[in-house]
Parts: sequence; structure tokens; C-alpha cells
Amino acid sequence: MDVIYELGLERYVLLSLRHQTLIIDTNQVKNALEK
Repeated sequence: MDVIYELGLERYVLLSLRHQTLIIDTNQVKNALEK
């Protein structure tokens, strides 16, 4: 499942380039994974 989350993050990052609003969501997800 960790791999799925990582691939998901990559997709969110690509989407964040098009929609800056998603950058906040990706940051929250990364912070959650780091804990």
C-alpha cells in the first residue's frame, strides 16, 4: 500500500502544477506520511 500512496503523491504533484490549490492537499498528505 505504501507504493500506491507514493504513486498517488506523484499524481497529486502533477495535478498541483495545473491546480495550485491541490498543493496544500499534497503537503498535508506528505506530513501525514512522515509521521
